[in-house]
Amino acid sequence: MNAEILSVGTELLLGNVANTDARDLSEKLARIGINVFWHTVVGDNPERLMQCVDIARFRADLIITTGGLGPTCDDLTKQVLARSFGLELVYHEDEAEQLKAVFASRERLFTENNLRQVYLPEGCTVFHNDWGTAPGCAFEKDGVHVLMLPGPPGEMNAMFDHCALPYLRSLNAETICSHQLRMFGVGESQMEERLRDMMEGLRNPTLAPTPSRGSAWCASRPRRPRRRSARR
Repeated sequence: MNAEILSVGTELLLGNVANTDARDLSEKLARIGINVFWHTVVGDNPERLMQCVDIARFRADLIITTGGLGPTCDDLTKQVLARSFGLELVYHEDEAEQLKAVFASRERLFTENNLRQVYLPEGCTVFHNDWGTAPGCAFEKDGVHVLMLPGPPGEMNAMFDHCALPYLRSLNAETICSHQLRMFGVGESQMEERLRDMMEGLRNPTLAPTPSRGSAWCASRPRRPRRRSARR
């Protein structure tokens, strides 16, 4: 399967929040043999989000969204995804009751806009959120699997591990293996020149150099202050 991760949130574009969700998902998907070919970040704008979804659904077998599942008017992920795939949003009474119980246990005021979170695409598999409030979900339409996960990293990672991972394992039984060889004292361009024929000829596996900054221990060792000898 070829996947696109679609991260939704204006705060990501402004740089206020690092997009660790995409990084974590890429690592998790590689372990179960799913190729991540695209990372897309879009703000809380329905028109631009719809454009991103329309592009993703024609080039990926799997779309995973993060963010935009909350109770506020700018949380539009479910509404846009449902409209793009021609699905209705359905009220889930059991999720509403559990959501109200969460607010009661925390002694927090429950406002009606929280019920926006329990409207989910018709026929979807519901991912109950035991780590927050907004449930996630998964559905398949026109040969494309769509998973919607919450944006907060703690909720996203937990929901993926406990809910999304079993769902995806039922679709894909492959795995992706990678291995790093660390070289010292040679630059990226020199390494590419030596390995170019192999890099151009390989298909599975593939090979690519990645530069990183290294430093000798002696160069970073802190200096110790010299002791001054006492004068007699």
